[in-house]
Amino acid sequence: MRADWPMIALAEEGSLPEGEALKRNIALRHRINRVWQILFQTSTVIGIIALTALLFNIVNQSFGFAAVQNKVDPGGLAVAGVPLEELPKEQLARILEGNVSRGLMRRLANDQPFAERSQENVY
Repeated sequence: MRADWPMIALAEEGSLPEGEALKRNIALRHRINRVWQILFQTSTVIGIIALTALLFNIVNQSFGFAAVQNKVDPGGLAVAGVPLEELPKEQLARILEGNVSRGLMRRLANDQPFAERSQENVY
């Protein structure tokens, strides 16, 4: 240990510091304590802010809004002026098949065959 380090200013005979040396030792220990206390409190506050931001991000992704942009205008898919809402499920299935990929159609058919779906479910 360095001789000029006053944290443990031991006398030559091995006893603890007394008097003015003891006061300096205690003051130094209090300053060092304060530095570490500020460091740990700052770290805790930064951690709480980071966890709060992470929680907000998770909640926002789970319950936030999702914008949908149609590549094909649903109004343009109407058959003979009849809107999609009023078409029977067979026509809706044909329109869907003509406008989505074969892989998506297979996945939808695997989830529930179109023959078992209701008109509202196909729409």
